[in-house]
Amino acid sequence: MSPADRRGDPAKTMDLLWGTEPTTTRPGPAPSLRAHDIVTAAIDIADAGGLSALSMRSVAGAVGVTAMALYAYVPSKDELIELMVDRVVTEQPLPRSDQGWRAVLERCAREALALYGRHPWLLGVATSRTVFGPGVIAQFDAQLGATVDLDLDPADRVQAIAVIGSFTRGAAHAILEAEQTTVRAGQSDDDWWAARSPLLAERLRHASFPHIDRAAAEGGFDQADEALPYTQARALADFEFGLERLLDGISLLEQRRPRP
Repeated sequence: MSPADRRGDPAKTMDLLWGTEPTTTRPGPAPSLRAHDIVTAAIDIADAGGLSALSMRSVAGAVGVTAMALYAYVPSKDELIELMVDRVVTEQPLPRSDQGWRAVLERCAREALALYGRHPWLLGVATSRTVFGPGVIAQFDAQLGATVDLDLDPADRVQAIAVIGSFTRGAAHAILEAEQTTVRAGQSDDDWWAARSPLLAERLRHASFPHIDRAAAEGGFDQADEALPYTQARALADFEFGLERLLDGISLLEQRRPRP
């Protein structure tokens, strides 16, 4: 999936995101649609079929107008995607500053992971070009406010939030990939491993990989959550491990900061 780069008109996009588009009187019947309804339909389409299923024509059909009529509300798919992103971000509760920075950043990461799970198409939207909508800005502002008790420079606090966000996005991609691989292949993880484990074991008997052998013997590859397929369980375990280490690293950075 190639990222959606979003090349829409910046002034028009900001007007749509913030609801500041000037009102004009045009001849003919009053508008029959709300931008809210259009965005809702677009999200439903993307949730069901991904960004590849999203088009101005498919959204127009969902709201009962022609594609040409839809352009009077949203100029292009680029602007529409930004509206979609800003809308779904509001599903995350804004963190409170009185809960402590570590608890806030951990909870935000878990909620973001769940958000990617509900809306996998988000992983196809490029994050190098931030959506400057009220939902996205409010979420970032609240996270930044929750880290004010961290004894770090503002630049470090901004970086900490960004790094955890990037890590969570990567973890969400790994988890989604594990889920989709089973669906696409039509073969369960258990069946996949059962077909390959004996073949691998036969080859390993004739080679020396002492570190892998020891890690396996000491439980290094054991599955923590047996209710899930192996690859999904490993991806979730990687998220848990990595998130805790990132938070530990931020805490250590604070401890090592030079004091006057």
